[in-house]
Amino acid sequence: MAQQVGVRGVPFFVFDDTYTISGAHGADTFLNVLKTVELKSGK
Repeated sequence: MAQQVGVRGVPFFVFDDTYTISGAHGADTFLNVLKTVELKSGK
């Protein structure tokens, strides 16, 4: 799975099998991705 989503280093996070965050990021980045996942999932 890691090769399929393009993992090249750590940390690497995958959300909803679609959205990824690579490298160190602040809480705002994670919050934005989580909000996007929620909106796109329709829940």
